[in-house]
Amino acid sequence: MDRHAVDHAVRHCEFDDLGGTGIVLAGYGPGSRDESHHNTVAHNHVHHIARLWWQSSGIFISQSGHNRIHDNLIHHTPYNGMTVTGPRPGILDREVPRLTEGSHSARWEELGDLPSDWWAHIGWKHARYNVIEHNEIHDAMEWLGDGNGLYLSGTGEGNIVRRNYVHDIPGTGTAAGIRNDDEQYFTLVEENVIWKINAAGIITKNINMVENNIVVDCYGALEKGFCYISLRHRGPCNGTGIRRNILLRPADGHEPRRPFLEDSPLLADAAADDNLFWCAVCPEEAEAELRDHRGRNKCLRGIAADPLFVDVGKGDFHLREGSPAHRIGFRDIGRWGIRSSAGPV
Repeated sequence: MDRHAVDHAVRHCEFDDLGGTGIVLAGYGPGSRDESHHNTVAHNHVHHIARLWWQSSGIFISQSGHNRIHDNLIHHTPYNGMTVTGPRPGILDREVPRLTEGSHSARWEELGDLPSDWWAHIGWKHARYNVIEHNEIHDAMEWLGDGNGLYLSGTGEGNIVRRNYVHDIPGTGTAAGIRNDDEQYFTLVEENVIWKINAAGIITKNINMVENNIVVDCYGALEKGFCYISLRHRGPCNGTGIRRNILLRPADGHEPRRPFLEDSPLLADAAADDNLFWCAVCPEEAEAELRDHRGRNKCLRGIAADPLFVDVGKGDFHLREGSPAHRIGFRDIGRWGIRSSAGPV
């Protein structure tokens, strides 16, 4: 669905064995034309795609907003499972022209002499207010590097990433299960379950909210310089919230090593509290990290305790009665991932 696409729907389809992307919503380049919006992509099965163009995503959304992307099953992709993106400021710098990220679709006569930063171009970023929920993504990042299960970068404001199930991504080039990358602002990442990722669970940059997520067994994070939740490279982060998340290294996980929550300089600007840390292999690891954060005046109400999931080994992350997670205000996630079978009916 290219450029002008309003009130369309793609439902109950299967896309597989393709050379490129499964489903694309691509609006106009940066400028005043906001003509791709209020579309629905639901209950689709996208798998084994990008056999020729490896950099393709299962679902790709660019400069398109107010869409609902829900209950899709995406797996076996060489790169990102799902991408939501817009023009990042670097491509809008006239002094340093680039031929990437939609720069040749920019409507330069409308952009005028605005400085090349996110705030100046917020009106031209049309990938805003998308609701991405109840999707299941696994076995993304089969072949390439610096990618993720679900990826957002350079979009407009107000996107919601909620109740998605991102799991079993063993690719050595993986960066994160869910990632808010460069120039990503005002995104809510909540109530997602992230399990068995060979990388970070969640990476976030700039100002976003990361709340009430379950992140379990990010076994490749520390080897790559990441953590279960990482604040990376880009600020400011004043206004970022990292709250009421459960971060767990299970008993059958890899070697227990801290940290769960990255102690970067950007963490000082964030509201990081009410999180639960637990290392089933070595409980002292979680307790020691919590003491370190408290010494920096962070995570003052955080706890180190077994969250009492029903069955971690089988991926049942419902909380047992009496779970200490309720003490941090954690809201139990009743169901996650697709709510009924994806694909043709």
